[in-house]
Amino acid sequence: MNEQSIRAAVVGTSRRARTWGAALLLGVALAACTQQATVPAAQGVQLEATSTNVGRPLSPQLMTDPRPGGWLISDPNASGGQAVMLYGARDSVNFKLPRQVTPGTYTVSVVARGEQFEGAPIVELTNGNGQSLGTLTLDNTAYAERAFTTTALKAGDALVVRLLNDAYAGPDQDRNAVIDYLVVTPAQGD
Repeated sequence: MNEQSIRAAVVGTSRRARTWGAALLLGVALAACTQQATVPAAQGVQLEATSTNVGRPLSPQLMTDPRPGGWLISDPNASGGQAVMLYGARDSVNFKLPRQVTPGTYTVSVVARGEQFEGAPIVELTNGNGQSLGTLTLDNTAYAERAFTTTALKAGDALVVRLLNDAYAGPDQDRNAVIDYLVVTPAQGD
């Protein structure tokens, strides 16, 4: 190797090292920003709707772009100042129960509001297999906690909130669901 080749190899190595270092730093930063349950598992968990869980549910046969399915919006009335707006039929936001959730029966509620147009938005809660666990009509225009169902859950289970009945006829004529967070609490007597 001549001097120029050695210099190119050293520069290339340091660029690769910087790239890998930057990627590692980004990964650590994103992991640190992941929102954890804000309530101890014995009392329940609060799962924030964030841009990392917007989209269509994943299945072993399907890889999807995580961006379709809703918008992360700034909303001073939402917890943490942000919520996810489901603006199209079948748009969804996905939640995964954290590892501190013990197997048991839980009540699943959503803190959400509806943007009304020719009726209120209807949202459905499904499990990770697509089985419907319940529906709600979001006829409230301010954030409110609304209970979907009581069901058996465990750590790692997926829950999906999906908009069922979008309607749009132009600016200010749009039916949307705005999801702040999901609340999972132990059922009475469990």
